[in-house]
Amino acid sequence: MISLIEVFKKSFSFLTRREQRDFYFVVLLGCVNSLAQLVGLAALLPVLRLAFGEQEHQSVEFFGFQAPSYIGINEVLLFASVLVVASAAIQILHSYSLNRYVKRVRTGISVRVLRSFLSKSLTNFYSIPRSKLVRDVDVFGNNISNGVLSTAVVIISRIFLLLLFLAWLLTINPFLTLYVSCFFSFFYILVAFFVKRYIKETSKRVFVEKARLNDIKIDVYDAFREVILAGARASVLSEFKEIKRSVSTGEANITIVSAIPKFILEAVGMLGILLAALYLEGGDWWVENIAVLGFAAYRLIPAMQQMYKSVNQFLSVSAIFSSIEDALQLEADSLHDEVKSLSPTSISLEKVCYSHPGSASALFQNVSLSIPLSGICVVCGESGSGKSTFLDLLMGLVVPDSGSLLIDGVPLKLCRARWFETVSYCASGYGLVGSTVEDIVCLGSNVDSQRLKKALNASGFDKVVDDRGILVSSADVRSIGLSDGEVSRLVISRALYREGKVLFMDEVFSSLDTSSAKAIIARIGSIYPELCIIAVSHRPEEFDDVNFLIKTPLDDF
Repeated sequence: MISLIEVFKKSFSFLTRREQRDFYFVVLLGCVNSLAQLVGLAALLPVLRLAFGEQEHQSVEFFGFQAPSYIGINEVLLFASVLVVASAAIQILHSYSLNRYVKRVRTGISVRVLRSFLSKSLTNFYSIPRSKLVRDVDVFGNNISNGVLSTAVVIISRIFLLLLFLAWLLTINPFLTLYVSCFFSFFYILVAFFVKRYIKETSKRVFVEKARLNDIKIDVYDAFREVILAGARASVLSEFKEIKRSVSTGEANITIVSAIPKFILEAVGMLGILLAALYLEGGDWWVENIAVLGFAAYRLIPAMQQMYKSVNQFLSVSAIFSSIEDALQLEADSLHDEVKSLSPTSISLEKVCYSHPGSASALFQNVSLSIPLSGICVVCGESGSGKSTFLDLLMGLVVPDSGSLLIDGVPLKLCRARWFETVSYCASGYGLVGSTVEDIVCLGSNVDSQRLKKALNASGFDKVVDDRGILVSSADVRSIGLSDGEVSRLVISRALYREGKVLFMDEVFSSLDTSSAKAIIARIGSIYPELCIIAVSHRPEEFDDVNFLIKTPLDDF
């Protein structure tokens, strides 16, 4: 099992240099905050001595220094109040800095997790369940920022606080200070030893169950019609309720386990103060003894409780840390090309072999062919014969088991990024990213109104905009209720907006009739005359003037 120190070291390595530097600053501010708390409370002790002593005969000490004889309780109280207020101001500053830091790191880690997913190859990306992606992007940022870094700041600053307070209290009553600190420490260590395994096991279970909850929500959204018509609503709700209850119970139990020592020790601490007040009254040091127990209850117990809760959070994160490491491990396949520019005219396959992961049989075996990147190329064949996979190979989203893909004679691995800049893609699976027409078509890039108008005109979606009165810059398309055919036109517009050299289409006309598909192809050919189209289709008759026809399976190549 990975140690807590290793969890922190690896979590720290995921941070940027600025985030690491800011961590040191927040820790330093936490230690300053601890010192300020000690100074603020220590300033109250002279007030107690004056309040319960003979004021006119009692000399006053401030942190070991003798005060002038004319200093009375009013002056002492004013000075102590100033120090307490200053201590509170530093606490507020530390709390603000820590929360800002945690939120910034949480955002950064979440972005890095998503970037890690997006850096994967097509095969590896789609091997990840959607529920895992949804869960990990949100959860891992929170685990690193709150579960590791924030708790590390708390532990370090509270250790510093405890050491300062113990050193100070030892000067007042060494025996009572050692007794109280040893008792509290032993109690927390004993409780932590017994709950350690439970926290780890519960954290693992909750982590897995949260992914299942996301599965249910995603599946219900995708198959809403089937769920309603099949009368499966009750069973879906029952399963969701059962898993949600289990997750809530697990999280509540961890919270309860983390809070139990606090309640017990608060009761014990108050009992100790009452007993001390009863048996120590009248002694020379009873004010100091009460101060030791009172400050222990006011600062030592909360500090130990915060450390205990922080260790429990560490344990929860360590239980799932291997998953966090995998999610943040960026693949080495980064897009750094040796080719600086590319204007492709052909794509070639040389003895390409490929089989699906886990499959014993090859989908493509020693395929060699060259496709001119001009006009229209149609890939057709029976379902399951490898049409879409062949398209993925040509686009460079899938890496062959052996053989080479060449763009104008250059290996694709040497010009992958440049190749991606020249191609666009649309499919029947849709996958709308964004809410408005502008968001979806432009994919978050700066909107070029002329390019947008041109793309919408080519796909015929401009007529949908006019007929429905859609405001392309503000209307939420998802709430309008577009038909499958209208969504197909919108997806085609998105691909055309890129104005690439090659347009890959994967059965994007499956929701449209043949005449509508022909009309769109004709408009694309007239508006984008230099565009090459490589299309997968079960209906080759949708395309006129086909330059190149490929039939799958590719046994003849």
